[in-house]
Amino acid sequence: IDTKAIIDILNKSNNGALLMNDTKEHSKLYNILMNTSKMTGFEAMLNTITLVAGLNIYNPNITDIIVAGIKDIGTIKQYVARFRNLKKVNVHIFNNYKEDCNIYETEWLISKSTKKANILKTAYNEACEEDIEFTTVGVNPNPINIDTNVYFNKKTNSYEVDTVYIRSQVYKTYYNSRTFESFKVLLEEYFNNIELIYDLKINEEIKKDKNSYKKELKELQKEAIEQLKKHKDILVGYDEIKKNRRSYNLMEYQEVNNLSMEQVQKDYLKLGVHDLIFNNSLKSKINLYSKYVLEDYFSTDMAWNITFMHNRTRGKIFAKINTLIYRELKKEHPNIFKNDNTIEVRMYEWLTNEFKEGISYTQEHLEILAESFRIAFGDNWAFTPKKLGELLNQIYVIENKQYKKGAKVPPIETLFYRNIIPIAGTFSKKTNIYTIKSKVSILDIKKELDSTSSDLSLDLAIEKRKSKLIDQLDMMEKQILLEGIC
Repeated sequence: IDTKAIIDILNKSNNGALLMNDTKEHSKLYNILMNTSKMTGFEAMLNTITLVAGLNIYNPNITDIIVAGIKDIGTIKQYVARFRNLKKVNVHIFNNYKEDCNIYETEWLISKSTKKANILKTAYNEACEEDIEFTTVGVNPNPINIDTNVYFNKKTNSYEVDTVYIRSQVYKTYYNSRTFESFKVLLEEYFNNIELIYDLKINEEIKKDKNSYKKELKELQKEAIEQLKKHKDILVGYDEIKKNRRSYNLMEYQEVNNLSMEQVQKDYLKLGVHDLIFNNSLKSKINLYSKYVLEDYFSTDMAWNITFMHNRTRGKIFAKINTLIYRELKKEHPNIFKNDNTIEVRMYEWLTNEFKEGISYTQEHLEILAESFRIAFGDNWAFTPKKLGELLNQIYVIENKQYKKGAKVPPIETLFYRNIIPIAGTFSKKTNIYTIKSKVSILDIKKELDSTSSDLSLDLAIEKRKSKLIDQLDMMEKQILLEGIC
């Protein structure tokens, strides 16, 4: 963000307003706004997106509204709308976008995604229409996730399109990759008479300084995380404690760990916790950490490790946990899934029948599997070899051995998928051979989380999740669960 340009605009404005997510919510200005919704005698107003939530500013003298580092169109629209009775105003938007991209209207992209999702929905529902007396009893944990745009609605007992999710993803993707020109197209959906004025000249020295600053900021954040880690026991419920509030879960946690609100708040000040979190943009991470402890029953060590994993790695961990929960529930309460005909279950059963423990495979085998899936389930929702490989890694512990070009093919005793053995002799290119060792267990997941053997919080979290799913059943469904379907 070009801070010099922002300051120049504010200096030249009559009254200016800047939306940028690095001002403090407890500032005097914020309190005045919340209490009176009026501002007088100011030259510039600085605020975060907290202002967006329904607060109106009545000041007809504002000449310039600046939005810095905000990509969400809804936030931009609502922020500008907070300023009432303006006949004319200059809106300045500062963001970094890729230079090359196609320009589309978001509604067209949403319509395209929705149309594709409707094809999937129809395919799913047609594949599930069989003459059975019962479908899945109330509990419906998916062993695998195959498409996020379509979901199974237990109330209607059918698949439906998740239009809200599609819309949010389209906007998220669009804003993360747009040029100034395409951003103007987005704004024209909400505002009239938009004039696009920008300067794409980039000072190489400034660019170098920014890159250096980003690197330094990353290191500072890393140091802050290490400092906070030493005090992770008192960080549980941080946001609640800061606001002097306590949920039941937090109250229970503090009692078990002999902590008091007053002492924890004093420790925050003594240790500089607020500055470490605020200055390094770690509030959302600490809130996520608190959730894992208070709602998901993870130990502080395990919750901390999960919180600061890469998003994709964390997603894989939870995918494995979900699959494990499904497998255990099916074993413990087979009546739950006796007539389960959902696509997720059918896909899981098909995949685990095709690939069992002891099977080895290569990329070519995954391509054969993808074609088999297309034949078995139809053209409209075929899976790529990459997606199928990800699903297998969610279900199984898989050993990977890499062979260089020219290396000898393993002995013929290796059990390859469908007995399709790579051409004897040597590999013509670098090749990975994957071997399924076993189904993913709770011990395997703990190992990935670098958890100690004495840490039983994952076991507890899984049992709590299973109990919660069972508790969702009504009395009739529980009877079916216990006695079976006649």
